Amino acid sequence: MFKPGDKIDLSKFDKYKKINKKEILNRDLIREQALSKIESEEEYNIEYIKSLFKKFGAPDNFINNDGAINSNIFRMSNGGNLEDEDVDIDEKVTKIQDEQVFLKKEVKDGFLAEKIISIILNKIFNGSNYVIVSSNPYDDNNNGVDQVIININTGETICALDDFVSNDTLIKVDSSKEDRFTKKVDRIINKKSYGARLKYGAIFKDGRFERLAQLKGLPLAVLRVERGLFYKSMRDMDFSISSDQCDSEKKLLSYMINSIEEQLSILVENVNVSYDSVYSLIDFLKKNIS
Repeated sequence: MFKPGDKIDLSKFDKYKKINKKEILNRDLIREQALSKIESEEEYNIEYIKSLFKKFGAPDNFINNDGAINSNIFRMSNGGNLEDEDVDIDEKVTKIQDEQVFLKKEVKDGFLAEKIISIILNKIFNGSNYVIVSSNPYDDNNNGVDQVIININTGETICALDDFVSNDTLIKVDSSKEDRFTKKVDRIINKKSYGARLKYGAIFKDGRFERLAQLKGLPLAVLRVERGLFYKSMRDMDFSISSDQCDSEKKLLSYMINSIEEQLSILVENVNVSYDSVYSLIDFLKKNIS
């Protein structure tokens, strides 16, 4: 049985690590091109997410212009559930945190990964009961939740995701960095044994928005994104939510599904929340990789 501190066996992922060395040389260019393509499609993609939540009765501006849950609507002066001063403090803290970390290369990849994951998953979720949305930056920085997946029909926030871009085998790194994925799972077990918390969340019921709320006990998983496949997907994919999946996206998605499955046997034994909804999500994703 897995115990905190043990290493997760990642050997099952080896077949996904065969990446041509030439691809690594062009990563700066791929990153810049991806940022440009994301920017060109972002207005459409964000409006798509906004329209979904509007359809389900969420407040206007529930999603902000960056595509994340908007803290401003949680102010009591705007009809929300949090004191204005509380929201002011969170926004100031978040701004300072973002300024301190964004210059790091891995943070830039993490920023891109969040955008790419949202696009890839929302392509599959298009027309279904599921939607993925970026958490409010405060929850991202302080509660370890990058994104949440909501089943609108059941109203359940079924999974909180902590995105992680791993190293690939063609770049030598020290072992401590290679173990970061395992350490992230350890952290869930040791510090979030009763699930993740979302300060800026909402409750949906029977397909309709019910109220703004702080959420607790959410099943949290680390979404491991292998860097080589990640860059290959950015190079090949169409960045519109309404587009079809390319082969690189399918391979990356399969890898991400495997990374969650690898964790589930561990998390189910060690975290005091139900992961049944996550199993259902994985079944849905497997059936819909076109």
